[in-house]
This record gives sequence, C-alpha cells and structure tokens, in this order.
Amino acid sequence: MKDVLVLGSGPAGYYAATLCAQNGLDVTLVEKGELGGTGFRLGALPVKILLDVVKQNPLITYEDLLKDYREKMMGVQNKLESDLERAGVGLIFGEGYFIQKDAIRVRDEIIKAKNIIIATGSRPSNPFGAVWGNSILTHEEALFITELTRPKSLASTDGGCLMASKFSMDSTNIQQGLFPPLNEVSFKNRLPKDIIILGANVEGIEFATLFSRFGVKVTVIEMMQDILPGNDSDLQQPVIETLKSFNVDFLTGEKVIKLDETDDKAIVTLENGKTLTAVKCLVCLSRAPNIPKGAEGIGIEYDGAGIKVDENFLTNVPNVYAVGDANGRCLMGSVAINQGISAALHILGREVSIQNSSYEGLPRAIFAIPEIAGVGLQEWELRQKGIKYKIAKHQFAQTWRGISKGYTEGFIKVLVDDDDRLQGIWMVGRDVSEFVGTFSILLKQKVSADIIKNSLFVHPSLSEVLLDALLRL
Repeated sequence: MKDVLVLGSGPAGYYAATLCAQNGLDVTLVEKGELGGTGFRLGALPVKILLDVVKQNPLITYEDLLKDYREKMMGVQNKLESDLERAGVGLIFGEGYFIQKDAIRVRDEIIKAKNIIIATGSRPSNPFGAVWGNSILTHEEALFITELTRPKSLASTDGGCLMASKFSMDSTNIQQGLFPPLNEVSFKNRLPKDIIILGANVEGIEFATLFSRFGVKVTVIEMMQDILPGNDSDLQQPVIETLKSFNVDFLTGEKVIKLDETDDKAIVTLENGKTLTAVKCLVCLSRAPNIPKGAEGIGIEYDGAGIKVDENFLTNVPNVYAVGDANGRCLMGSVAINQGISAALHILGREVSIQNSSYEGLPRAIFAIPEIAGVGLQEWELRQKGIKYKIAKHQFAQTWRGISKGYTEGFIKVLVDDDDRLQGIWMVGRDVSEFVGTFSILLKQKVSADIIKNSLFVHPSLSEVLLDALLRL
C-alpha cells in the first residue's frame, strides 16, 4: 500500500506529491493527460512563455516565436520529469477512478493508498453547448494554434499504464514521432485572420494581447461594463490603451446568448439581436471542476463549484483530500500550490497555518502589456467597505533605477488607512508581477507605512518605488 496517491500533476498535485516524497513517503502520481496539467502545460505557464517572448522581442516573427516557445516548453517538461524523479515520485499515465475509499483503478492496475489527494483541476464550462475544437475554442485549442509539443497520443497500446520515462521530450522521442520535427511543421496560415474572445477577464485579455501582436483582428466581448472587471480604472486603462493601439475592439455590457459555427467561422449572437462572425471564437468564461470517476460511489460530497473540503482540505471521506481547482475555492495557480503544500504538510503531521478561506492578501497578476499586479484591497473595495484611505502614488520612471533603465511608464499605488496600515499595493508596468509576492507578506503581517519608511532598500533599485510613494503621503 502506498503512503500517498495523487490524482493530477498540475501545480497542486505536483507540489503535494514532491513534498510528501521528499519527506520519505511512498508516493505515486497518476496523470490522465499531459504531465503538468492546465497550470504548467495547457494554460497559465504556456501563455506567459509566449507573452514573455513577445515582450522581450516585439519584432519577433511568428515562426521564431514558435521555435522559442517549443524550446521553453521542452524545458518545462524536463523540469517536471526530473523534479518528480529526483523526489522519488512514481508516475503513472492513465485515468484513475475510485473503486474503494482507499483504492484507485488505473486501467488494469489497482493502487491502494493510505492517503489520496485529488488534484484533478478544472475545465472550461460550456454555457452554449458548443462543440470545442473547430471554430469555437477553449484556451487549450487556442494554445494549439501555436502548441508544437503535444504528444500524438498518451494512450497505451497494450492497455497497461504508461510510465513517465516514455514521454521525455528528448531527440529520441521526437525521432519516434511523439513530437513533429520543426522542419516538418507548416507555420503558414496557422493564425486566424480574426478572432472573437468572450470574456475580458485575465485569460481573455492575455490572449487578446498575444493574438493582436501578430496582426490578428481581435474583438473582445464582455458582459460587464468594464474591461478586467474588479480592477480600479487607473489600473485598467494602460492595458486598454495598449490593446486599442493594436486594433483590438471592445464590446462591453453585452450578453452573449448563442454561439454557433459553420465550416469556416464562428457566429456569436448578442442579447440585443446583433450577430458577429470571425474565423475563431475563444471562450474565456467560467470553469467547472473535474470530479474523478467513482467519487460519488465512495460518498465524496461535491456540487457544481467543486468537492467540499474542510480547513485542512480533507473531504468528508477520511484520508481523501481535494486541492486546487477541484475544490473550487479559488481558481488560481498560487492558491493551488498553497493548498497542495498544506495538504502534504497535514499528511506529514505538521502544524499548518492555513490561509483564511477568503484569501485576503492574495497576490494577483495580469500578464498583459503592461502588467498589472498587486495585493490587498483596491479603491473600489475600500469605498464599498466604508474604509477611509489615503493614496500614495509614484512613477517607476521617477525612481533612480527607473531612470537608469530608461523606464517611461508604470506606477505604484499604495492604499493606507487612517491607522497607517497598508490596505493595498497595486502596480502597473514592466515585470511588476515579480514584486507582488514579497509585498503580500507586508500586508499579511499588517505592516504600517512608517515601518516601511524606516526600512532599508537596495539603492538604486526599482523596489524603492514603494519607499518613494510612501514618503509622499
């Protein structure tokens, strides 16, 4: 019997499995699709890789982008495999389903474990009953317009379980046909001439940024009145202006009621009766949890939002955990990682300080051009809560390091209450996502503005933007 069995190799499953194995437990990880799941292979990280290449070289050709992307995705695959192997995690490819409270079947093999961690993630929901993959896309199909690293098949020919070593992205596997050689890939006509994106949320805006940079005519439709709903207007505006400069159109306050397709285009019908057409339509709306087969049969409680868990991410079934998107608490990679680590520590018998269920102080980032990143409350939230606040704002271009780097845009906005406590730190600019993790610690520890004013910063550095802003309060 295994000590731990993990279902799913995305961020939550990867961190849970490696931490348990590094601490001497016998761990097996089961993955039904591609190693890395949505977070590492099919969503968040791949999009950031593409955007990073474009940001670093705005004049890059589409062909060179794909070559660079493939190399980096090989690095992701190699890291996943080597990290799991180094930690001592056993890896099996195939779909696992519950047959008992402590047993999972993967094809013809039954694996028993003292603890089972469900980290099966989520999938795009389908509110219009559309068929994915032709003219109507999820983020996965949108990535496969550029994705060159997807194995032809993860299915075993003999009904057995596939082990990770068969899928390393080395030259041998490329020669065996798992991955097409670059000289056999046609780069022509891969991008659509136009695309409609449903949802001006983080996912929608990041894809709009990517596609528009290569001349695709992008139209973004959002039911709410704002682009990037839930963000202050001064944070939204620089991103909107950049996208408009690349000929992106926005339709806000518009509800989509129907989504159809013909052989060569997608047709979007709005509530006002207007229809729009494009070669492709990317749906960036809600997501649904992936509930493992057999979960209901062993009594695991769940609903449309996800699997129900307690403060330790335990389900109602003893020794069965659910972490990440599968429990629906907060669909973010950072939260999935945190929950995977927390579940592992609980299994290891260590005292765990769990983030509160509202995830206040959660660092967030939008990898558009420019980036938006921050932690804590925004102005609209402070007004909604009736909290009085002061604004400390400073431009990156006016920091000493910003001058030396030639910064021309970007700013920090610090929100401080009447008790001198930080309520929010928000930034717009180049690579601001790199700051926000550290800033989240300041808010979690309820640090006062005066403490920061009396702290030492590296000089010259971009981090001084926080000090410069607060000195102007």
